[in-house]
Amino acid sequence: MSRIFIPKLKFLQFIEDEEIVGPQAIADKFGISYHAAAVRLWRYQKKGLVEPLVTQYGKWILSPKGDKHLNVLRQLQEVEKK
Repeated sequence: MSRIFIPKLKFLQFIEDEEIVGPQAIADKFGISYHAAAVRLWRYQKKGLVEPLVTQYGKWILSPKGDKHLNVLRQLQEVEKK
């Protein structure tokens, strides 16, 4: 099976746009397996970029740190365009 590269910017933007996501929504959006989506969420949770939603098991939201990181990534993208 080939590996699919998903830029962190696109991944975090999707979470921001959807507000609440689960692995299946991410898998459907990016054409990856449920397991790959869950692993990515877990890794980003370990980095503090997303946090599990307490009221809904298996759902994540963008954390305040993730929001700041997303803004930095957007700024870097703008600099690269110039």
